[in-house]
Amino acid sequence: VEVGDGASLARALRDAAALGRSFDLLFSDVRMPGTCVFEVLQATRAEGVVPCTVLLTGYPEDAVFYRAYRCGCLSVLTKPFDPSELRGIVSLAARGVASRGG
Repeated sequence: VEVGDGASLARALRDAAALGRSFDLLFSDVRMPGTCVFEVLQATRAEGVVPCTVLLTGYPEDAVFYRAYRCGCLSVLTKPFDPSELRGIVSLAARGVASRGG
């Protein structure tokens, strides 16, 4: 599922949860129109919607990494990133999904 802004991301996560479904892995840029991804993650996690999340950013500031850690994100990739980094993260996430029985 591709979304263009924070409100659409929150809606997609909530809609999936309402149907008893979830996303195995969420890739999102930190900065998005309407809101930042951290606000979306905090709101949806408070409702029990907790996707495995990898964030992308062109602004590798300490505050970004700290907020990602506080929101329970699996990783933050800084742009530009090496494709092997992405493969490693997807592999790690897949092991986590498999261990949950997903």
